[in-house]
Amino acid sequence: MSSSLELPDKLAEQANQLFTLCPKKLWHTRALKELEDKVLTNKPIGVACSGGADSTFSLLLVYAAFPKLRNKLIILHYNHQLRGEESDGDESFVNDLCKALSLTCLIEKPPAKSHKFDENSLRLLRLNFWKKVKKEHDIYTIIQGHHSDDVAETLLWRIPRGTSVDGLFSPKPISQFDNITILRPFISIAKDLIVEFLKKCSIPWREDSSNLEEKYLRNKIRKSVLPAWKESSDRELLKGIESTRDLLEKDSEALDFHAIESLKQCRSGERLEVEILMHLPHATQR
Repeated sequence: MSSSLELPDKLAEQANQLFTLCPKKLWHTRALKELEDKVLTNKPIGVACSGGADSTFSLLLVYAAFPKLRNKLIILHYNHQLRGEESDGDESFVNDLCKALSLTCLIEKPPAKSHKFDENSLRLLRLNFWKKVKKEHDIYTIIQGHHSDDVAETLLWRIPRGTSVDGLFSPKPISQFDNITILRPFISIAKDLIVEFLKKCSIPWREDSSNLEEKYLRNKIRKSVLPAWKESSDRELLKGIESTRDLLEKDSEALDFHAIESLKQCRSGERLEVEILMHLPHATQR
């Protein structure tokens, strides 16, 4: 997509068309159920939107799927100001999206220029923004537009670093941060399908030029490793990874349950019986 984008005159209609192509049966079941429960509370819900394909898709689908939520929907955009005019263009695009749909948009920028551009530092800035909006706007639920390719990329990114079960099933459909529920209802949908649906509905989005830079490991995985893995697989790779992610999350829940029950056995009042603990499996001890 070009840097200068014009939104369709009838964006709400195109959002409804997008929902027809991607109905709720394609969304992640657990995240969708949690979202529907949150909608019933009639409290504000945030949607994180960078202006890219994934988050634009997420914003428009939630808008179309939950008409009664629209006056409580608040769009959250963080402008890291890393790409000059391009970053400001992303901000303008998200603003225009919100104006076209009559949605509230909250925008944040770094308090001062930071020299830390690593993924974790940028993520912390966004999380601090979310903590701020939780306090000021009573937003305890935020929707993100992660998709199934993100799950595959994260898996490949973390395995070489060495990780336990908990590190292998991210991003999760539902997670918690500072008493904020983060929902990812579209992690069951492939990135290619998201782009295909947006194009069919003539909905534009912003492209982040930094995604083309191979100095970032995640970008290398996205551009080179994951496509090769898909091509060499003897079955639909992302469906298998989605199933694996769900199974690993259930395994983690079982480990947590076992650890809690084991802790009861190891406690004697306020004391921890180390001898009993040392006879438990290493995963439970950890």
